[in-house]
Amino acid sequence: MTNKESILYLIDNYIQGKYNCNNFTSLYIEYRKKMKENDENFSEESELFLRELEDMAYRFSSNIEELAIPNMYYSEDDIKKYLAKAIIDKII
Repeated sequence: MTNKESILYLIDNYIQGKYNCNNFTSLYIEYRKKMKENDENFSEESELFLRELEDMAYRFSSNIEELAIPNMYYSEDDIKKYLAKAIIDKII
């Protein structure tokens, strides 16, 4: 499975509830690093989406105190909403 396929598989399975957000964000970051190392890319629109998702993954927190800091961390709900919008807009 290529890194691109791994990312799509991971997103699909996260949406289906087969991964928790901590595991999803960790694996997503790992697969994106491998994609960059292998110089793999999606379409330009998808890459913009995936870069933003990567930023969200790096800044994900389940800690309520951290989430209270404005514009610093993303919650699981933020990530799920972002993915839902991408699916509706057919970005991925």
